[in-house]
Amino acid sequence: MRTHLSLNTIVAGLLSIASVHARSTVYVLPPQNAVANPPTLSLDAFSVGHAQLTDTTADHPALHWEANYKQEAFQSAHVVWSNHRAKDCFERQTDMNLLMVVSGVSDPQDILPSYEPSYYVSSNRAKDYMAVAADTAASIEHQGGHAITELPHIEEDEFIANDVFNPEHHADKKFLHELQAAQDALETLDPDTTQMAAFHLHGLRSLKHEYGAESVQYQEAERLLSLFIQKTLIPKLESFEASDKRVAGTLIFAPGHDHQRNHHHSMSKRAVPEDGSCFLSKESCENGTSYCSERGSCVKSKDCFVCQCKSPSFTGDACQVIDATADFQLLFWSGVFLIVLTSGVLLFVYKSGNVEDSGVMAVPSSLPKQD
Repeated sequence: MRTHLSLNTIVAGLLSIASVHARSTVYVLPPQNAVANPPTLSLDAFSVGHAQLTDTTADHPALHWEANYKQEAFQSAHVVWSNHRAKDCFERQTDMNLLMVVSGVSDPQDILPSYEPSYYVSSNRAKDYMAVAADTAASIEHQGGHAITELPHIEEDEFIANDVFNPEHHADKKFLHELQAAQDALETLDPDTTQMAAFHLHGLRSLKHEYGAESVQYQEAERLLSLFIQKTLIPKLESFEASDKRVAGTLIFAPGHDHQRNHHHSMSKRAVPEDGSCFLSKESCENGTSYCSERGSCVKSKDCFVCQCKSPSFTGDACQVIDATADFQLLFWSGVFLIVLTSGVLLFVYKSGNVEDSGVMAVPSSLPKQD
């Protein structure tokens, strides 16, 4: 029994560790009051909260989700916007939303040791967050606003000088070049003309892949990134607030490798049919549709996970509607066939009883009486 309990403990510990490393760490900027036990949100809940921050909820596919899952996502999304000035999700949250995603982060505390996470998100892939940002940008542009989802172009020879890195190496140059572009982007941001800006920094991931997380290059990159966040990013956001601009900054440290799974705008809001549901993952599809009402399964369809009903009799985005048309057609035509068949048999019997055989004479049943 002791061995059995010990194995269970080990397995539970491994699962717990795997769960922690599978999520991304999120910081709300400028820094807010520390959260004692930061919650972990699903990617769907994060996307709902991000839509509320950017006033694009009307275009969000959550409106098509199954009722219970939709309610759960909106309740969880409260964490995303609750630390900002707006009192509730129905008030416009920000003048500008800044989303910065950093991939390849081994330990967030190595970069921001004096800051506590605001919350976590279950996905560890940076491209998931950039897909959400891209769809949000499309909604903003559709409303006549302006959004940025790429770092500005700078010359190849423009990058931060550092003795640890070798500009001749691709990973080194990529990180330095990217950090310089991020600084340039912050200098030109204007909340009066831009409603959202989203940037993906993946130079750290390249260094991790090239040299390893224990290398001098990776650790120096963490130091430079920390300086950039604390000396450039946070002061810039604080300067916006000082000028009475409501600017929300969201910094996401994603540990995973993007090549493990490519969603390619899996949250594509405008690709969602009016009578359907689009989910980021198979798990969220199953949760959001109660496993397709136990009448089908979630499958990948283009950029989404949707319900595939196991029978034509089941329809709807969650296979929740029973379509009796096919059964009615079968019953109707079966009835017609039986009626025709029965009529044919009766007609045959009727005609058979009226056939006269002219070659047979009628013979009296008794002889005539003789005198």
